[in-house]
Amino acid sequence: MIADVLQTLLALQQIDRQLLALEKAKGDLPQRLSELKQNLEQATRKRDDARERHGQLERSRRALEGEVALARERKKKYETQLYSVKTNKEYDAITLEIETAEQQVDQGETRILTMLEEERKLQEEIGMHDTTIAQLQQQTQQQEAELAVLLEETRSQVEDLGERRSELARTLKPNLLRTYDRIQRSREGTAVVVLARGSCDGCGTRIPPQRMMEIRENREIYYCENCGRILVWLEEEHAVTV
Repeated sequence: MIADVLQTLLALQQIDRQLLALEKAKGDLPQRLSELKQNLEQATRKRDDARERHGQLERSRRALEGEVALARERKKKYETQLYSVKTNKEYDAITLEIETAEQQVDQGETRILTMLEEERKLQEEIGMHDTTIAQLQQQTQQQEAELAVLLEETRSQVEDLGERRSELARTLKPNLLRTYDRIQRSREGTAVVVLARGSCDGCGTRIPPQRMMEIRENREIYYCENCGRILVWLEEEHAVTV
């Protein structure tokens, strides 16, 4: 019977409201926890990127230090050869090699100093990220613990309501259940409303007398033409309690 179906929908809605209330009891804790995890992931990624840049820079610096050391050795070797030259041409050639090696050493040492400073700054950045990560990890653990306590406090109630909801849902036709769920999502958790003083109790739209009589007869399911909610007839004294 349609009347039984409507009563089932009302009971289903009452359970959904209780589940929603339990969900709202969490407040913004789930959202804050999600944001903390996102911030932690971002900070970790930035720290790892800084570590990678630091490692690449350190490897490049060590390679450059090796090149500078070789340039020093070449300079020393040419300086030794300078004392044994016999012609001006040989002297000029070795002098040019010495100048080239000196230039390579000077430029390399300058670049090494710059790279050391960049490494120092990156190390400071890594330290800052490590501090931020530690703080976020602590906050995340605290929030997770708080949420776990809250979930445990309401777990049995949520499970009981979920089982009752499943039992009721199984008695409804799939199409009607899908319609109910869709309306509920789009209408802030209220899919079924009563006729209150000749109007839809959801949006306040006036219902024509003929349609009111049809709804009262419970021959089929009627929807508000304005808000799309399912309309139910109840005696006036029960209307305010739904």
